[in-house]
Amino acid sequence: MEHKVQEILEQQVLTVAKAVEEKIDDEIAALEKLDLDDIEVLRERRLQQMKKMAEKRSRWMSLGHGEYTEIFSEKDFFAIVKASDRVVCHFYRENWPCKVSLFFYVFSFQYLLVKKQISSCSDCL
Repeated sequence: MEHKVQEILEQQVLTVAKAVEEKIDDEIAALEKLDLDDIEVLRERRLQQMKKMAEKRSRWMSLGHGEYTEIFSEKDFFAIVKASDRVVCHFYRENWPCKVSLFFYVFSFQYLLVKKQISSCSDCL
């Protein structure tokens, strides 16, 4: 019984591998048939994608993405959250006994996170 299950599993993996290989072969064949005009179209399309990403990045930077800021009012918090699609937020209390060590740890982690993932805005309340 166990041997039969193993054979079926191997057959399924082989079928999937063949399908993936055929798809890759088709893509390679299509790329080999490209002429200079097709390559220029691909280049132009990629250039447009890069321009859109640069515009998004500059918009994110103008909204405060990639920065760690402390917000003191509820009004400012909602204004920031409404302006961004993605926000990482850390809530804390002033009277928390271990606030300093925990805050430093969370702050360090979030700082690294927002620097790496610029599409998110990080705020501390």
